[in-house]
Amino acid sequence: MVETALALPIGLTMIWGVIQFGLALYANAGIQNALGEGARYATLCVAPNAATGCGRPTDEQIVTRISERRFSSTYGTFGTPTVAAGQTSSGLRYLDLKVTYSVVPSLILVNGPTIVFTRTKRVYIAA
Repeated sequence: MVETALALPIGLTMIWGVIQFGLALYANAGIQNALGEGARYATLCVAPNAATGCGRPTDEQIVTRISERRFSSTYGTFGTPTVAAGQTSSGLRYLDLKVTYSVVPSLILVNGPTIVFTRTKRVYIAA
């Protein structure tokens, strides 16, 4: 009985910590899914016509797509996705998609350190 009284709180705290960490990893998977969907959407040809060729979705449309496609529990806080355009030295145009997620895990009696996931994906777009 004494051994159980000593070991049970430590064991339950460890199990709860594993659950908290699992929820954070689940949110990380949701970020990766959302970035993949945003990257696919960014490469689409929208409103094609003979004069101008293909147009790409606007940055706001890409951010909306990323926000709609992420999945996770309501645990933690997702930052607003960002889209930054750039160009390589050889002239290739690209978009950098970025999403952040932060969570403070609850370890029953105390809060753990803040965990921040920042994920980016580079998408090369047609000229």
